[in-house]
Amino acid sequence: MTRPAPSLQWQLISRVLALTLALTVLGSAALVLLFQNTVDSLRDRSLQGQAADIAHHAAVAADGTVTVRLPPALEDSYRGSRGEFIYVLLDADGRVVAASDGVSAPLVALSTAREARLFQMTKQGRIFYGASQPMSIGGRNYWVQVAQGPSHHNVLEDSLLTAIVNQGGWAIPLFVLLFLGLTAQTIRSGLKPLVQASELAARISPTNLEVRLPLRRMPKEVIPLLQAVNGAIDRLAQALREQQRFTADAAHELRTPLAVLRANLDRYRGQPWVPGLLVDVDRMTRVVQQLLDVARLEEGAVGAPQSDVDLADLAAEAAASLAPAAIETGRSFDLREQGPNRVAGYPHDIYSALRNLMENALDHTPAGTMVEVDTTVPGIVRVRDHGPGVPADQRAHVFSRFWRAPARRTLPGAGLGLSIVAEVMRRHGGRVEIEDAPGGGAVFALIFSHEPGA
Repeated sequence: MTRPAPSLQWQLISRVLALTLALTVLGSAALVLLFQNTVDSLRDRSLQGQAADIAHHAAVAADGTVTVRLPPALEDSYRGSRGEFIYVLLDADGRVVAASDGVSAPLVALSTAREARLFQMTKQGRIFYGASQPMSIGGRNYWVQVAQGPSHHNVLEDSLLTAIVNQGGWAIPLFVLLFLGLTAQTIRSGLKPLVQASELAARISPTNLEVRLPLRRMPKEVIPLLQAVNGAIDRLAQALREQQRFTADAAHELRTPLAVLRANLDRYRGQPWVPGLLVDVDRMTRVVQQLLDVARLEEGAVGAPQSDVDLADLAAEAAASLAPAAIETGRSFDLREQGPNRVAGYPHDIYSALRNLMENALDHTPAGTMVEVDTTVPGIVRVRDHGPGVPADQRAHVFSRFWRAPARRTLPGAGLGLSIVAEVMRRHGGRVEIEDAPGGGAVFALIFSHEPGA
């Protein structure tokens, strides 16, 4: 089973989607890192600010001791933090000279504080983040150490995340969806000229070789392909025109010698070998006429202008021209009409279609039976034979040029008659339908779509 061809549109959309998702993941990872760095930076600035506050409010008392007198609000913050905010003031030797409640030792060794102003420490199994800052009081050097517990760190993260969401972070998923939608629409719009070109290419056929694929508004990457296709169509059209000219010229050249040959055979009608030759000449003449009809239809020649055509009269005329051959083989025509049956069309073409269809019926109906021609329904001609009928699997092929049923490939004929019928009906905007006849045989219906004056 052949897999359907992949859609270029969906290939592009899926690749853009994959790229967008990859960029979204990478962007999200970058945002997480940026967010974490921002939280750490804000925490470090907060710690340094707290150390500066402690240093600002440290002073030497009258008895020479160093005390830290914080404003009531700041003092309440430390006391109400339940150990989440702590500080300690150390002298130059690392001895504690002042501290918050519950702190009696340096938060980190003074040697460590001198090397790294920011630090981490563990207290009661919890990680604290801290900062050290040197200061001078009364000409003496001191160190301030402050620390924050993990609860404050989480609050800071939540506050920052809430601020980001409130400032428009919620719009990021909507932006991604909008971007994907606009991308899909842009791809569809960009591929629309190619879709239109493919629809135009589907209309190209041996009877419609004037169509060329447009180059305007096409992506420059596909223009060479379209130019190559147009060039191939030009070459095919030229080859077909040469073939048509050859067919027409050959048929014209053969028609006159055949007419002379038949005239000469008429002079010897009493000879026993003449009837067989006359049958062969008539068959060759008919094939030549069919080739001329094919060439004329392919070239678009119409002969007489379009006019109101009486299908009943043309059917009677075609039956009269074939009557001698039908009688000679033990067959006949049964014409059923109810007055004029008029359509708009080209008389010569419609006559040619009717004659070819009746000849086909004569070839298939057995001796002793009739070919029934019915023109009683307006705009429709039905021709019925009493032959074997047309199998369902062959109906799609019977109107192809030079196609012949397997059972008849050894019999005389060129396989052109029904193709002429189909082409005439196509040019008249009509169609040919094949039906099974009651009791056996086939019914070919010529259905015209235009009434006189339409």
